[in-house]
Amino acid sequence: LGQPATVRFTPIAWNWDYGDGTTARTTTGGAPWSELGLTEFDATPTSHTYTTRATRTLSLTTEFRAEYRLNNGPWIPITGTLTLPATAPVTLRTITAHTAL
Repeated sequence: LGQPATVRFTPIAWNWDYGDGTTARTTTGGAPWSELGLTEFDATPTSHTYTTRATRTLSLTTEFRAEYRLNNGPWIPITGTLTLPATAPVTLRTITAHTAL
């Protein structure tokens, strides 16, 4: 059409697969405790507690909505969403730890 076109993608959800049969969908990708005004190890929307020892694979995908505009006009939503891996899957091993004073 001879006009500049721009597309923007906005993350709208993060889909967590904790590798133990549980999943979660959050509207945040997470942040450091200090940015959330929390004490270290306080629960956050992205927290998860494993109840058994095992080696697991954790995966995360991010869901995006998209919009486009032509010739710097108004943004027009594109129907549907795009889901992409946020990172490569991570293998983790959960163990039991006890503290003693």
